Amino acid sequence: MSDLVIEPVEKTVTATFDGEVIATSQNALNLTEGAFKPVIYFPKKDIRMELLTPTDKVTHCPRKGDASYWTIALNGREAENVAWAYEDPTKEGAAALKGHIAFYNFVVKVA
Repeated sequence: MSDLVIEPVEKTVTATFDGEVIATSQNALNLTEGAFKPVIYFPKKDIRMELLTPTDKVTHCPRKGDASYWTIALNGREAENVAWAYEDPTKEGAAALKGHIAFYNFVVKVA
């Protein structure tokens, strides 16, 4: 049994930064991975991508592959490397994450 579980979120999910909505989706995914807290991944098409700027940061997860990062800038505030995605997941079990972005919940509120 894999400790990587990806399931559709069965409600509309919203992400806010600096009090402003940056993403709303009825097609978000919930990733549960081992003992980590669940993470919501938004389809890129449901995110205000004009607010995100790609960075050079890359990390590697043995279960999902390499993650790319983005900085959010809005209302004069900036949060560096606060969004990430596995744009080319290396493991079959993580393939559903392709085309989705997650946010660090201590900066971006997801509800």
